[in-house]
Amino acid sequence: MEHLERDKEGDEKYVAPRVSLKIQDFDILGRLGDGSFSTVVLARLRVNPEGDKFAIKIVNKHLVLRNKMFEYVRNERNIMDALNHDSIVRLRFTFQDQSSLYFGCEYCPGGDLYEQIQKRGAFPLEDTKFYAAEVVQMLEYLKSKQVVHRDLKPENLLLTESGHLKLTDFGSAKAFFLPPIGGPGRQSRTTSFVGTAEYVSPEVLHNQPLSYPADLWALGCIIFQLLSGKPPFKAASEYLSFQKVTDVDYTYPEAFPAVAKDLVDKLLVVDPDERLGASDLQDLKRHEFFAGVDWGSLRSQKAPSYIPPPTPTVEEEALDWELSSIVRSSMDRPAEASDNTAAAEPAKGSSLAGTTHRGEQQQQQRYQLEQKLQGFQGLGEAPHHEELSLDTGIIYEKVDRGSSDGDDDDDDSDGSGRD
Repeated sequence: MEHLERDKEGDEKYVAPRVSLKIQDFDILGRLGDGSFSTVVLARLRVNPEGDKFAIKIVNKHLVLRNKMFEYVRNERNIMDALNHDSIVRLRFTFQDQSSLYFGCEYCPGGDLYEQIQKRGAFPLEDTKFYAAEVVQMLEYLKSKQVVHRDLKPENLLLTESGHLKLTDFGSAKAFFLPPIGGPGRQSRTTSFVGTAEYVSPEVLHNQPLSYPADLWALGCIIFQLLSGKPPFKAASEYLSFQKVTDVDYTYPEAFPAVAKDLVDKLLVVDPDERLGASDLQDLKRHEFFAGVDWGSLRSQKAPSYIPPPTPTVEEEALDWELSSIVRSSMDRPAEASDNTAAAEPAKGSSLAGTTHRGEQQQQQRYQLEQKLQGFQGLGEAPHHEELSLDTGIIYEKVDRGSSDGDDDDDDSDGSGRD
């Protein structure tokens, strides 16, 4: 049954029904990675032990507030909610409890492209062409949605079971349909430092406004790395990498294909407006390097073979305090402490409830923290384009499923995920 409502213009659009989820509904199968204030685990719904696996990003609310990163987390959630394409890791569901936000994404069992480079070294030209073409399609789609990724690198390119690439990690991304981080009057993130040293573009280092061509610079770095086994601006330190980027100081190894040299040289250009594809990505797609690429059927073609990563496992002795404190403390809470639409009320007897500390100053601090936690309201709402059936564990794709060619600009939802 479709869930439709009318927006302020009077047009009907799909709205996902609210489904109450909690971490206790999942079996934790292993840990996939850690961030500054988050842990990513592999999980599956307990009601469907043979169903899909999910990569659940568990975001610690208190660490987010302590590091003043709330707006960045909200920005990432809203951008992921707006994107719906075969080459982008999809946000399947979100929910939250008193201490954590949970972003459930599709799981890519092939690991990431960086791991493949570490295992294989330099890639053949044909494999590089295939992966580079898939990245170009990602950038084509992101541009159609007014999004700059700003941290494009092999670690953020995940491999599906069939070997195709999917882009993840939108924590540094900029969406031009969303207000600037910090709100009106604050510096836009388009001039703040983001990215990774070996892939960052010169305009970022020079604190200049950046846009879509920043991702083209990173594409040039990735093509160089695939064909040589290492990024072009690799150095002993970040500072030295920055210096090499500023000077555009890179050297091709012997036997580097001439056609790839020509493409990389046209992407690693200081002036972002002069990079190939900056004004029109069709110019990039027409380069001789991509000769023979069937752009229309790329996602359905056989992908290069890859070396499967080890299957994540969960072993009690291998779990450190971060996973234990974030995941297991949530699993030990009563179900009432979980809410998929708003931050839960502080439990009686907890430090947030104000019954375990004394003093007016401490009570005031707790009150302020409670008010800040209320700011997470809405981040746990279901993504606008999918719903989760707890009975079967099946994800149902809804009205605005993206096409594989990236030409879905007729999406009738603004996709902003605004609260």
